[in-house]
Amino acid sequence: TSNVNRMDSMFNGCSVLTTVPDFNTSNVNRMDFMFYGCSKLKSVPSFDTRNVTNMHCLFYECYSLTSVPTFNTSNVTNMGAMFQGCYSLTTIPEMDTSNVTNFDGIFYSCTSLTTIEGISFKSFADSTMNYHYLVGWDSIPSLRKAVFKDIGYQSTAVQFNTENIENWGVNTSEIPDARQSLVDSLITYSFDRASAGYQTCEITLSSTTKALLTSDEIAQIEAKGFVIA
Repeated sequence: TSNVNRMDSMFNGCSVLTTVPDFNTSNVNRMDFMFYGCSKLKSVPSFDTRNVTNMHCLFYECYSLTSVPTFNTSNVTNMGAMFQGCYSLTTIPEMDTSNVTNFDGIFYSCTSLTTIEGISFKSFADSTMNYHYLVGWDSIPSLRKAVFKDIGYQSTAVQFNTENIENWGVNTSEIPDARQSLVDSLITYSFDRASAGYQTCEITLSSTTKALLTSDEIAQIEAKGFVIA
């Protein structure tokens, strides 16, 4: 498959497929809908995705998928519904999403998801970034650790709403660094809007998550041009 440049919908609807080999994907630029509806797929190899730009619905309703490798996503612009309906998936490795403009429903119905190691909102241009774009309109109480980078990067980004990720930052014995991911997202990795001269961006958190922040941490967040709601 070294000369193949499109694999979109390649295994669409293969509902009894459990595994696939690591075939050559070095020239592939589209993987949208590639494993759509592969409900018994349990794992995939670490494909070469350096040239892929579209991963829309890549693993849509892959109910049995328990993990995914770290893909090269540096050129991907569309991740809409990429993991929608992946009920068994617990962890998302860090992905380079610096060029992604569409996250619509990327983690919708990922009811076992506990950890997102890192995604960036650098290219997301919508003025209101809210939980709908990540988890649909449902709450996702299982998600504890989420490292969100470049919050507030766009001048038009005036709101960031995560109130449906209701336990973001709540530590557990299995995830002792959940709270640190909250601090890193809102302070360490957030964009300095104040220094850039942008208007204030409102960050809406669940009451549980908001209570985890100290007054000093809230002051640091506000100093970068944000207000916690």
